[in-house]
Amino acid sequence: MSKLLIDFLTSDLVAFAFRGDP
Repeated sequence: MSKLLIDFLTSDLVAFAFRGDP
């Protein structure tokens, strides 16, 4: 897998986790 793809997916997960505030 490409590092760019993994970096993009990871940032997307992190952004989603931080956006999931109550």
